[in-house]
Amino acid sequence: MKQAEALTILKAYNAWRRQDNDIPEERLTMPHPKEIGQAIDVAIRALSKKQEPVFTGGEVYTPWTR
Repeated sequence: MKQAEALTILKAYNAWRRQDNDIPEERLTMPHPKEIGQAIDVAIRALSKKQEPVFTGGEVYTPWTR
């Protein structure tokens, strides 16, 4: 699974979980649990490669977006 697909699945899952009012109810369906798990695995791998953001008293400094 590519990161873009994982992001799409996680966004859909979060919208379903929150019952997002901006999305018509008939389009709010829970993604398949296996897909959610795979998307979480992809996100964990991607985030594990990044450095942690650092809070500097007013702004969040993220070294990889500098």
